[in-house]
Amino acid sequence: MAAFNTFDALSAWGKTLPAWQRCLLVRLLEAAELSQDAVDEVFAEYLLDQGLACTKYG
Repeated sequence: MAAFNTFDALSAWGKTLPAWQRCLLVRLLEAAELSQDAVDEVFAEYLLDQGLACTKYG
């Protein structure tokens, strides 16, 4: 199984957006710098969304 690449996924998703939203996405990706804490938070949300997160209860 190939590793998940966030930028490839965003690029594919961006191609489905109207031009102005694609432009906004590109600008946000170019300008935004995420802290490691922010990346960790988003990844934790992704794991929850995909049903892959471990909880302290099992």
